[in-house]
Amino acid sequence: MLQQGIGEGGKQAIAGFWRRYRLKDLLDKFGPTLILILILLILSTFNPFFGKFNNLMLITLEAATIGIVAAGQTLVILTGGIDLAVGSLVGLTGVIAAGVMKWGVGPIPPQNSYLALLIGLLVGALAGLFHGFMITKFNMPPFIITLATLSAFKGLALVYSSASPIHLLPDDFKWLSDAHLWRIPMPAVMMVVVYFLCWCFLSYTTLGRHVYAIGGSESTARLTGVDVKKCKLYIYSICGFLSALAGMILISRLDGGIYTNGEGYELNSIAAVVIGGTSLMGGHGGIWGTIVGVLIMTTINNAMVMYSVPAEWKNVVIGVIIIIAVLIDILRKRSQ
Repeated sequence: MLQQGIGEGGKQAIAGFWRRYRLKDLLDKFGPTLILILILLILSTFNPFFGKFNNLMLITLEAATIGIVAAGQTLVILTGGIDLAVGSLVGLTGVIAAGVMKWGVGPIPPQNSYLALLIGLLVGALAGLFHGFMITKFNMPPFIITLATLSAFKGLALVYSSASPIHLLPDDFKWLSDAHLWRIPMPAVMMVVVYFLCWCFLSYTTLGRHVYAIGGSESTARLTGVDVKKCKLYIYSICGFLSALAGMILISRLDGGIYTNGEGYELNSIAAVVIGGTSLMGGHGGIWGTIVGVLIMTTINNAMVMYSVPAEWKNVVIGVIIIIAVLIDILRKRSQ
């Protein structure tokens, strides 16, 4: 009787609802968020200090710079590419901006801190543009060209800074790291703004839709009229710009440019992207998942410090997390 009363259209609607909201799909969409909440609850239970507001704000502060880098990495990976030079670019742009503030450029005297920051951001964007040019013009694999510049950028930062920190910088731009908005650290606020803009870009712009199309199938995207070269140039430039932005925040927070700034960010950013549900093959995922992945990694790191776990185990834990995340990604692909 009930089935007769529902009718054929009602049956199809109910079946569609269960297909859409079955447990597997919910876990695929909200799994990383549930894992983050579970980690926070467990750690707060065993250590009441962990859940305190100040410690949570410390986690967001620590997550901000790697989170901004990971946002750019997400855009690149969605196209089916990868950028291994993000960490070195964080260090290079940081020492360049610090050097312009402290020493100037050649015969040009030390410059205003905000001009120095703009120069650092411009260098980051141009470095990303170079990556995009080499990939699109000469068909160089993203892995190879960014692996090469990983070494080159780190070497340039080392040479430029003479392997010494460039410290005692002007105070007028320190608000980048020291200011708060309603008790929330400014770097965390900037991270959220970056993710919101990236989400708007991917969701509401033609270029953002092209990013998914290229990651799904570059040849198909090209046949449907997508300007693949132009899109990749934009995406790698944005990634370089965001790496430089993280570099500017770091020199503000550390009061100096150091060539080792950003070390390890390439692996951490990739891990955060994969943990957040974005496929390394491209075309599947989203920006908000990445911020959850960043918070998961930062929360685990915070807990390791709180429980006095030796620092050398940090890399082991990150490696295990990457293996698990990639395995989940492979199993997800097979199920689809």
